[in-house]
Amino acid sequence: GAAGAGGSPCPVELPDGACRTEGQQCSYGECCPTEARCEGGEWMSLPGACPALACPSEAPIDGADCTCSEGLDCTFLDCEASGRMAHGTCREDGTWNIRVDDCSPTVDNCYGQGVVCGFGEICTKQDEPGGGQTIACVPDLCWPEELSCGCAGAACPAAHVCNYVNAWDSTDNPGHMWCALP
Repeated sequence: GAAGAGGSPCPVELPDGACRTEGQQCSYGECCPTEARCEGGEWMSLPGACPALACPSEAPIDGADCTCSEGLDCTFLDCEASGRMAHGTCREDGTWNIRVDDCSPTVDNCYGQGVVCGFGEICTKQDEPGGGQTIACVPDLCWPEELSCGCAGAACPAAHVCNYVNAWDSTDNPGHMWCALP
């Protein structure tokens, strides 16, 4: 809808062409409104200034309204107070998609080697040239999405490729990846 000032009602849609009320101003659009102003008998359109996108200070509820922030991607850390963190994206339909996870270490026995990976890390088994393997924790490049070689594989060392990922191993420890030599 249109909102305006200047005495005459605003046209329903953004006007173009001749106008009657000099100085009349009308606003069109919700997020980045375009301004139309009657000057010299013609409508002049001025693109609106979009507000700067900023993440809310606290995680919204999944499905909550985020109109005018579509595409915004936010991480909300509350590890000290609640032991939880959330990741949210404002969907194209103007609602939040929120995923909540624990802040505690994700893997406490990486491939049975006693290595502890912290929050935001995944456990990797890395083949060594000439044989043997190294067990290490690397950043989880997939979070908040599902673990896959497509995104996590970039964390493998040079000359290695992601051979497989496993979101849950047999001991229910999340986030394992094997970085193999080709």
